Amino acid sequence: MSNRRRIRRQTIHIGPSPRDKVIAGLGAAGVVVFTALAVWALRPGGPHPRFGHGLTGGIAHRQSKVTLLVAITVIVLASLLSYAYSRVQQGRPLRRSGLIAATAVVLVAAVGAGFAWPGGLLYHWDPPVLPDDLPVPEDTVPLPQQTTVPEGSTTAPESTAAPTSVPDPSVTTTAAETSDG
Repeated sequence: MSNRRRIRRQTIHIGPSPRDKVIAGLGAAGVVVFTALAVWALRPGGPHPRFGHGLTGGIAHRQSKVTLLVAITVIVLASLLSYAYSRVQQGRPLRRSGLIAATAVVLVAAVGAGFAWPGGLLYHWDPPVLPDDLPVPEDTVPLPQQTTVPEGSTTAPESTAAPTSVPDPSVTTTAAETSDG
């Protein structure tokens, strides 16, 4: 018997390559960003408590037609990229010019569909109608009176800046008392 050890062909698992780690990290970040956008866009909404129409909620609630068109466009583009990737896996070369042209056709078709959408793509909300008897908050400062020049006078008013405080109408002062000179 020989004293030589038998050498076996065994594979040693080294771990994921740096490229695989980057792909995994970007994939995880993409999932987090997509989830955050989906939560923001799909949050429910109802009638606004003060105005009575649907200005609350996410963009998918307020502009559902746009959301549908964008979702369809993203699905078609994802299908296009999946098809191109499957052709590469089969050993066929990737034609970048064909992929770019197909992407441009999909985007132009989406824009055209947006223009041709029956009834318009965007929903335009009516402006809110506020009742006349809304209560005025207690801490509201009244607007200062506008300074006007009397007709026939050629001199400008002393100050055109808005006062920083509301003057007390019971106190009268002359121009000499208020000057800083």
